Amino acid sequence: MRILGVTAPVFAATCWLVVADDGTCVVVDPGAGVAPAVAGLVAEHDLRVVGVLATHGHADHVWDAAAVAGAAGAPLRLHAADAHRLADPWGTLGEAA
Repeated sequence: MRILGVTAPVFAATCWLVVADDGTCVVVDPGAGVAPAVAGLVAEHDLRVVGVLATHGHADHVWDAAAVAGAAGAPLRLHAADAHRLADPWGTLGEAA
């Protein structure tokens, strides 16, 4: 197992790719602007995204979650209480305080 990281250009949060020995990976906390970098790492390391996980619903953790999951055809997991944040991460920033 190995772990790759990407720093989001917005909010500077870190997105992680947890990679199994077989090349499958789970993307954790894909925040604002990381989708292109995640796609680049997936291609560079010949990975297959099998899931996307958001540890909580703040914008710096979910902004690109739907885009990354959709591009990979992978399921997105997020606590049900935070699901509304996926539709409008920007609009829920006030809730993060």
